[in-house]
Amino acid sequence: MLLGSRLDTAWTTLPTTPGFVPFIDALVNRIAIGQAEVSSAEGAPHVQFRTRGADTVGATVFGPDPRESDLTPATPALATAALGGRDRAEVLSANDFAIERFSGTRRADASMLLLILALLLAATELVVATRTR
Repeated sequence: MLLGSRLDTAWTTLPTTPGFVPFIDALVNRIAIGQAEVSSAEGAPHVQFRTRGADTVGATVFGPDPRESDLTPATPALATAALGGRDRAEVLSANDFAIERFSGTRRADASMLLLILALLLAATELVVATRTR
């Protein structure tokens, strides 16, 4: 079985969900006692889709490209080239990205404003609820 995820909480919430441990337990135990069939296939890389009626219920990838498993971060030059060149994209360093994140006029952090609005709404609801009794 190939699980196409790093299981890193920055990428997915799967490891933090209540069903994750039972999911892994069921997978391992089904394979260990032979309930689940584990097979290997040789040949040209391809994707085989499993369908039930008109719905696709699963997909199996045979012969995945080993480059897809390489999690080495791309160099800024390679990322810029993949995104169309310097005239179409600019790849920022982590520090520059942190600085630029909220520097635009429409990209302001609104969490404080939303928190104040929620507190005002809660206070208004409390006043209305106590006066109508």
